[in-house]
Amino acid sequence: MLRKTAAVWAGKATGALSRITRRGGGTTLPGDVARAIDPKILTRLAQDLTQGAVVITGTNGKTTTARLVTWLFEGIGQRVVSNRAGA
Repeated sequence: MLRKTAAVWAGKATGALSRITRRGGGTTLPGDVARAIDPKILTRLAQDLTQGAVVITGTNGKTTTARLVTWLFEGIGQRVVSNRAGA
């Protein structure tokens, strides 16, 4: 639990620092930092998603598709976790 918490907080801090220093959008590096601290962070976070998950992959159209799916789920009152920046 401590490792998961440290990974999440380090990721959040990395994202904030990236945006503050204008060294990027702060969307990719935080995940890399979190995974370096806790290689199982994605598994641990996924366990908190009690209603399941939707994963969007592909070459083109991921951001558009993700925004559409987010809009649809929020429209029916579901809580959505999404990278709205599209990175």
